[in-house]
Amino acid sequence: LRAFGCRLLIHDPAAEAGEEAAPLDRVLRESDIVTLHCPSTPETRQLINAGSISRMKRGALLINASRGDLVETTALEEALQSGQLGGAGLDVCDPEP
Repeated sequence: LRAFGCRLLIHDPAAEAGEEAAPLDRVLRESDIVTLHCPSTPETRQLINAGSISRMKRGALLINASRGDLVETTALEEALQSGQLGGAGLDVCDPEP
């Protein structure tokens, strides 16, 4: 995405040199698109919930290409219906088959 002039904020303890690492709260506040690419662990389950969604830009997009339980389904549905989120792309949902 950098080739298209996109600024990338990364919340990852293993971020490499040259990447713009940021706390999750900053990533949520400043990003037009938030993508999830992490395993399901006790720390990441329900990572995206009503509280984290409320900190995102109004109309932001959420993409989950990880595990279904990273996103709290009811909060996602409410955010989409209210317009807080402009859309969501889900490779998985909770519960996963």
